Amino acid sequence: MVPTEEEYLDLLKIPVGDLGKVYWRNFQTQVQKKMTEMTGIKS
Repeated sequence: MVPTEEEYLDLLKIPVGDLGKVYWRNFQTQVQKKMTEMTGIKS
């Protein structure tokens, strides 16, 4: 599931610890993969 822009901005406001940073990096990777699939563009 890709977050809406509003949800995405809300996520950016959440302070994260070390574990959160690891999760967030993984989350961003998943979003990038999803966007690549949807647009067919390889980054």
